[in-house]
Amino acid sequence: MTRYILPTSRLALAIVVLAAASASAGWAAALGLSSRALTTHSAPVSIAPSTCSATAAADSHVSELLLLSNFGTSTTLDVRSQLLDNARAFVRFDVGSCAIPATALVTGASLELRLITAPSASRTHDLHRVTAAWTESEVTWSNQPAVAGTVTASATTGTVSNVTLTWDVAADVQAFVGGTANHGWRLRDGTESSATSRAAQYGSREHGTASSRPTLSITYFP
Repeated sequence: MTRYILPTSRLALAIVVLAAASASAGWAAALGLSSRALTTHSAPVSIAPSTCSATAAADSHVSELLLLSNFGTSTTLDVRSQLLDNARAFVRFDVGSCAIPATALVTGASLELRLITAPSASRTHDLHRVTAAWTESEVTWSNQPAVAGTVTASATTGTVSNVTLTWDVAADVQAFVGGTANHGWRLRDGTESSATSRAAQYGSREHGTASSRPTLSITYFP
């Protein structure tokens, strides 16, 4: 029988390699790993956003000419630019009805109003966050609540009636979810006191057609 004897240097190298392999296997076993576990990758998990659509909890408009009058039961929300007879609209939604977690990330929120009657010339209507309490049955020009100095969003009306206009209110809704007091928004003409009356009417929550009423649409995670 022929025997093959490894040279001393090769024998030493073989022992080192075997020892390293044994140590690696022991280390993997100690961690509960296998070759299968080390090479398996799970597919990423996709999380769908949550959505909520809310109807107005309160809305009204106020008139500079009729400064003590309340229009809480009106079927329209008037926004007008006219010297000594400007009109502004107020709307509030119960965001709490959506049960959005305080830690949620609001990825989108839009206020949608149906423009029932468009102005004779296109206008820019500015939306401001309201910073004080008001009630639908009592708000008037003389007691209208204060608003934030910064415009939340603006929309161009155009001159076509029966279209839906949208304002991006995601930042405000995120603040409401986080604990900021929700008093809704005020809508006014960006340039009031026009020499020529520029009047628009939006559907209020009392409007006879459900699709013409104010809507707040929210998308959030988780």
